[in-house]
Amino acid sequence: MARLTDKTTATAVTQSSLIHIVNTNDVTQNSAGSSYRADLGQVANAIGGYQYYSAVTITSSDILTSNSVPFEILPNPGANSYYDAKFIMEYTYNTTGYVSGAESVISDGVNSVYALGDLANFVTDTVNIVQSIETLQPAKMQPNNPLYFFTEVADPTTGDGEILLKIWYTIRTFG
Repeated sequence: MARLTDKTTATAVTQSSLIHIVNTNDVTQNSAGSSYRADLGQVANAIGGYQYYSAVTITSSDILTSNSVPFEILPNPGANSYYDAKFIMEYTYNTTGYVSGAESVISDGVNSVYALGDLANFVTDTVNIVQSIETLQPAKMQPNNPLYFFTEVADPTTGDGEILLKIWYTIRTFG
């Protein structure tokens, strides 16, 4: 029988990749412990952290219509489910700043959940900006809803910058 140390290292690891788990407290299969399989998603849930990563580009045309046509950044997570997420925004300034005067947020379509701030403030120094995005306090979110980039009150005007939204997330089940 080949040893684990003799095996080739995996190169295409995904959330559904299987790993071997030995529970030494469970002696029903063997006095040394019982063997089970698990996927990496189960391990991530057990130890904390985020299971998935996505990067979404929000173009200038998406930003300019972000009140009238909210931009979907993550799809509906499924029945009775919601997102547990961390966001980093990279704003690339081009030549013209946005005129907004309204908060841009990440919304579940009903509630504003994460605050990005006023886009006009990102470009006061006419430079590129990196910003972590914080949960609004108190934040509330409804299960079974996608997440959107949304500008409250009205669409921004002018502006030609772009946002790269980096998202680390896990889909949680309510209850």
